[in-house]
Amino acid sequence: YLAYSLIEKQGQAHGEITLHAAAITFNNKGALLLGKEGSGKTTLAMELCIHHECKLVANDLVVVKFQKEKAWLIGGTQHFYARLAVVRDKFPHLQQYFRQPIEIEDAWQIRASILPEEIGVHTETEPKKITRAFVVHLPVEANGVIESKVNNRWAHLYLYEELSCYIRRTCLPILDGANDGYCLYGPSLDTPNLHEK
Repeated sequence: YLAYSLIEKQGQAHGEITLHAAAITFNNKGALLLGKEGSGKTTLAMELCIHHECKLVANDLVVVKFQKEKAWLIGGTQHFYARLAVVRDKFPHLQQYFRQPIEIEDAWQIRASILPEEIGVHTETEPKKITRAFVVHLPVEANGVIESKVNNRWAHLYLYEELSCYIRRTCLPILDGANDGYCLYGPSLDTPNLHEK
């Protein structure tokens, strides 16, 4: 966690930021999938990669580079950190990747890291321009896909919150020990310049 802050600060000096998101490509075009924790970013990325020939750029942490007023997907963590509840419902053939007993009551909290190559998913190796960005919310009761435009005010506030929490570290505690107690103070990376961006 301490190294992450240093790496992030160095990346920001070169126009790079890390987002809690998922990113895929289709026909050489990049798509960024945004959303709150548990909104379905990983589920949608898995569906698109497994069943619709998309390539995975990154899932969970996505690195975006801004260059000449364009945004590029340049990398991130290339794995699916999948929830057992979702895998049981949408991808039952992947239950084998959950090593702990799967009889535990709360299947939503049980997660496993699944590497793309283990399940036949191709990964993107070249930077790709972001041509679309989607805010994902997959309600349990929904059948099919509902597409609608996002309110600009909500989008701005969501991105500000995302960048404040994960990127500028304004509220990301570092936990340690058997009781997950607060370990260290992680200083904020926020600056007036980042606030303006």
